Order: sequence, then C-alpha cells, then structure tokens
Amino acid sequence: RRIAIFIFDDVAEHGREAALKYYDSFLPFLLEACNDEYPDVRHVHCPILAVIYGVGVCAEFGGSVFNPLVGEALSRLDVVIRHPNALHADNIIAYDNVVSALGKICQFHRDSINAAQVVPAWLSCLPIKGDLIEAKVVHDQLCSMVERSDRELIGPNNQYLSKIVAVFAEVLSMLVLLVTAVRFWIHFSLIKCLFCIDYDVDFMCGK
Repeated sequence: RRIAIFIFDDVAEHGREAALKYYDSFLPFLLEACNDEYPDVRHVHCPILAVIYGVGVCAEFGGSVFNPLVGEALSRLDVVIRHPNALHADNIIAYDNVVSALGKICQFHRDSINAAQVVPAWLSCLPIKGDLIEAKVVHDQLCSMVERSDRELIGPNNQYLSKIVAVFAEVLSMLVLLVTAVRFWIHFSLIKCLFCIDYDVDFMCGK
C-alpha cells in the first residue's frame, strides 16, 4: 500500500493531465488512507504525510476530476486537523500539509465548497511553521488572497482582518520561514489590511 501511495503521488504531481485517468482508481483509496490506522500506511517509511500530500496534489492538478470528491476530501482533512494530537511535534509536518491541501481546495475548487465556512476555517489554522516548503506556499497564497481582497477571507464587515494581521505579524517574526520577495509582499499586504480597517478617526484623534 505504501508503495502505491508513493507512486501515485509522483504520477499525479509530475504527470498532471496525463495522470487524470488514474484518479478514479487511486483517489478514493488515497482519501480513505487519510484516516486509516492500518500500520502499513502509518509506517515510518510512509507516514500519513505522503497521503495528505497526495490529496493536495490532486486538489491542485485534478480539476473537474477532483470536484466530485471535494466534499469527502474536506471531511477527511477535517478529521486530521481536529485530531487531539494533530499539533504534536511528531505530527506537525502532516498537519501543515493538511492545511496546505485545504488551501488548495479553496484556491482551485472554490465553486465546489461553502467558501464562507471553509476559507475562514483554513485561515484559523494559520500560520504554519513546521514544513517550511508548505509554509511558503500557504503564506504566499494568503498574500494573493489579500491582494485581491478575497471576500470570504476578509469576512463580512472585515470580520477576519484582525486574524490576517496577526498571521502576518507572526510570520514576519519568524524570518526563517521567508524569502525576501515573500517578506516584502507580506509587508505590503499587511499595510493594505491596516488601511482596509474602518477606523473611527475622531476616536483615534481623541475627539
């Protein structure tokens, strides 16, 4: 089983459109394995990380083939996120990959989800710090969403702006997570967030 997971991950990531014909056979198996306690899947040489990573790859490159399974994918990922030990040091890399996969579903399958619920749920998991590669991907995505003033991300009446600002501030305090370009982009996005907030000018001026 673990060999099949590794092979499918590689085929889906590098084959892209050519790999779509294999989704019907392998994607249900991959989703089931997300919450599988079968020891061969949890084996040290095939951690749950490989399974979760594969779901993220399929969300990114699967297009309409992935759409019918978006609901199940969300349910499976939610189980992992809500696991009592999800943020344990031994599991943090897998957790970060779950958050990344969830972000890809938000990005590539927005029309197939209840974005008003899923996007804020994704935001609530940020920032991620364990997997530096996925951290860059996820925080880069957050910047892109802020740049286009994503409605579900910002929330009604700017409900989630304070969380976005807090995420940016925390990421900026951990420069090991950032390359220079991303760092400046986050600065710019942070400033944009601050200017989007509807301040009471008279109150701030002490009037």
